[in-house]
Amino acid sequence: MAALSNHPRKGVVMLTIGMFSGITLAGFAISPWMPLTLLMLAITGLTQEVTMAMGQTMVNLTVSNEFRGRIMSVYMLLWASSPLVMLPAGVFADHYGAPATIMISGALVIAFFLISGRRRGIVWNFQEAPLVLSPSA
Repeated sequence: MAALSNHPRKGVVMLTIGMFSGITLAGFAISPWMPLTLLMLAITGLTQEVTMAMGQTMVNLTVSNEFRGRIMSVYMLLWASSPLVMLPAGVFADHYGAPATIMISGALVIAFFLISGRRRGIVWNFQEAPLVLSPSA
């Protein structure tokens, strides 16, 4: 993450690594060989952490100081709602098996980042503004 902190296209990096996260998750789901399974699981965790850290960094760099606390509260509320997603995934895994559920989850992650990347909006074009310090009176 420290090596990526000075990268000028943080949005593109986040979208690319996020999509790779879905690919490795799908690879984890279909891997028949334990060493490959462990490698895919480790890479999935690494790419998800980088994606989350880049996303949170970009949010903090975009939001003005007076709204940062409110925005981060909403951000944390979104993470707190993740059990709502786990319930249907658990039901699906119960009926169709864990590998199929994880494969579909990986495909959904890939689709999400492909759709997000095609929009070419704020995330894709994210540019960190240089810090300008005003002289104090």
